[in-house]
Amino acid sequence: MACCNHTSSAMLVAASIAAVGVILGASTFQDSKPSDTPLAPPTPPATPATPEIPSAPAAEAVPQDEAGMMLAWARYAETGPEQEWLSKWVGEWTATVEFYMVPGAPPTQDVGSCVFQSMYGNRFLRQDYKGTMGPDGPPFEGTGYLCYDNARACFLYIWFDSMSTGWSSGIGKGGSGSGRIDWDTTDPDILRGGTKPMRGVQTFDGKDTLVLESYEPGPNGTETLQMRITYRRKQ
Repeated sequence: MACCNHTSSAMLVAASIAAVGVILGASTFQDSKPSDTPLAPPTPPATPATPEIPSAPAAEAVPQDEAGMMLAWARYAETGPEQEWLSKWVGEWTATVEFYMVPGAPPTQDVGSCVFQSMYGNRFLRQDYKGTMGPDGPPFEGTGYLCYDNARACFLYIWFDSMSTGWSSGIGKGGSGSGRIDWDTTDPDILRGGTKPMRGVQTFDGKDTLVLESYEPGPNGTETLQMRITYRRKQ
């Protein structure tokens, strides 16, 4: 309803501004000095024409009336096949994390646990991860949020954890039809500062296996696999 009230106020302000413009225009016309150019000789009087009434300025277009805006919000809020697909991730999982730090070398591995839970009627998915940084490393925890945005027709995610002071985010395409999300992500660049683009691929078999792979451009521009997380649902 707040959006509707703002729209009505904007239309009232626009109408008031237009009215002020008409008044100022009339005042300028009345106050203008006579022209120095001699007047033409008078002509016989004629039947005065009906004065033309100036048309009112066109009101600024608004996207929807109140009913239309309420309908748009309802459509934006409704859940569909993509939200239903994400809801199938809900549950407890074990996670095997593989880091490919050196090209051609075997990856290092960590094992953790993960819980996906639905929020706000399957509109959002929350992920809570717990593990360690390496077999003998310090504890590691992270939280992510994932959704499908009906207005932008894409998946969105944000991730932050106990080893960071910022977050990663991404926009994804794909979904229930393919069983896969292709992510374009923005991650902190801890070596050079700022952020860096990365790419991710997330696949779901529809039941008990979820895999996320993360790729990053190398120094020569060639893309390399940096990390793979394989989630298996706890039975």
